[in-house]
Amino acid sequence: CAACHAGGNNSIVPEKKIKKAELEKYLAGGYKVEAIQYQVTNGKNSMPAFGDKLGPDDIEDVATYVYNQAESGERPAGSRPMRARMQRVACTPGGHVVSG
Repeated sequence: CAACHAGGNNSIVPEKKIKKAELEKYLAGGYKVEAIQYQVTNGKNSMPAFGDKLGPDDIEDVATYVYNQAESGERPAGSRPMRARMQRVACTPGGHVVSG
């Protein structure tokens, strides 16, 4: 995911950062975990869909992580780093997911 969204930014459409204000403005459904899950699952515009590449638990982890990062920029207390939770999944610069 960092290929396009490093640091909560968006290298494809710069104004659509993964920050709370931008999620409220641009994300269908607004700044909600469910809306982020929908976007990750189904994709939209230049963002590919990951619903056929990630399981429901992984998508929920990604959405929760994005939601928490969008406001604070910090990892929630007691949570494991995203890298540890998603070790088996990586995104290529073209937005393709590979497992390993």
